Amino acid sequence: MEKFLKDLEKELKSKKLYQHEIDEILAYYEEIISDRYENGEAMDRIIESYDIRMISRMAFPQALSKREPENRKEVSKNIGSLLIFLFSMPILIPLGIIYLAFIIVVFALIISSIAVGISGILGFIVLMYQMLQSGSNVGTILAVIGAYVTAISLAMIILYYISYLFTYLLKGSVKIISRLVSGGHKA
Repeated sequence: MEKFLKDLEKELKSKKLYQHEIDEILAYYEEIISDRYENGEAMDRIIESYDIRMISRMAFPQALSKREPENRKEVSKNIGSLLIFLFSMPILIPLGIIYLAFIIVVFALIISSIAVGISGILGFIVLMYQMLQSGSNVGTILAVIGAYVTAISLAMIILYYISYLFTYLLKGSVKIISRLVSGGHKA
């Protein structure tokens, strides 16, 4: 059993799982094997009934679905790991393509939101320049400044919440795809 657990640990480390995830999986299989041995099964037969590669292949998406990333860097790392996993198995490549398209759409929305914000600021600068050149009175200029600052402030608040929405969507998508791929099997 020790050799099986060491081989399983080595295989799980190659899947870039966190150590606590590896320890949890090893403890699970150690308990299962011990229970079966105590019920009278031969140790060799028990060990032969498990495929280390299949266990490690299923363990990765299951561990990924349980992770709670705390920052955007961890979310990005999980997305990258999941994409690599999806494209490493031929049967999952179509799902990987769909997931990659979803991520591209989300990032395109983020970039377009930033572009709208920048264009609003640049538009304000151009508008102020034109108003000063046309000799508009101070009251009109102050009213336009007030309206523009209010609009930009509201846009920034909305952009702030949209960025959290996108982060939430990306976190949720990792969990959904991971659960879908693992099929709900216990690692």
